[in-house]
Amino acid sequence: MYENVATYHRITEILSPNIASPKDFRVPPCKLGEFPSDEPYIEYDGKEIETAILKTYLHWLEHGTVPRPCIQPHEQDFPFLAKLYVLGEEFSDVECKNAVVDTIIAVVVKTKRCPIGGATNIIYAGTKEGSPARHLLVELFAQNVYIGRTCGRTWMDEFKECPHEFLVDAMKALDETRGKPQYRPYPGIDVHTSYHG
Repeated sequence: MYENVATYHRITEILSPNIASPKDFRVPPCKLGEFPSDEPYIEYDGKEIETAILKTYLHWLEHGTVPRPCIQPHEQDFPFLAKLYVLGEEFSDVECKNAVVDTIIAVVVKTKRCPIGGATNIIYAGTKEGSPARHLLVELFAQNVYIGRTCGRTWMDEFKECPHEFLVDAMKALDETRGKPQYRPYPGIDVHTSYHG
């Protein structure tokens, strides 16, 4: 995606701490022209970040869109988006996190599938209590748990991957949704901003 050194240079200028802008971040520690397109991870601030996630973040910075990784099957969409959200959290990039939330909602609406298991683990490990992404995952679960049962699918196997904190939040949300007069199986476009930071 970013083999073009000029494109990478333009994006790293956006990331530069010397530029006074809302996207005032540190440049990743790879030198210009050495962005490792074939390496699975890149070292950043003492942590390993998946190269595909960083490239997607840089794509979002340049184009304002969150591209779907075409090399992965659909079941990997939610873990991929969860990792991108956590990277946005790491960079304190509220705009990126909001774009990822909107993308998660769009994928849910399109595929009629909800993130649970691996994606939930990633979000809960990489965000703090009260995170809009945590709230979204819990709401999606609470609103759609019955759909999964009636369609012959079960989420029980994926519960094994979920962190305890998510399960507690999910139980609270299930209790709150019981008996509500208006059932919304998927969040509508009119309410997506309630999950923004």
